[in-house]
Amino acid sequence: MNATANPPKVGLWGWRHLILRRGVQFAVLLMFFGTLHWGWEVAGVPLLRGNLSAAELLGVIPFADPFAVL
Repeated sequence: MNATANPPKVGLWGWRHLILRRGVQFAVLLMFFGTLHWGWEVAGVPLLRGNLSAAELLGVIPFADPFAVL
């Protein structure tokens, strides 16, 4: 079998993890900005509380770097 006959065609599917990661990063930054500047709240609770190192989503779900917490 010849390994160099037909290289796989990747396209955008090969970039899906990078694209999704950048989308999530942009969404988190948008939530921080929206909470701080536009006062986004859900049921009277700020959408995100904290800083980029450690935050809480709706006061319930923690966002923290595990290595920074240790």
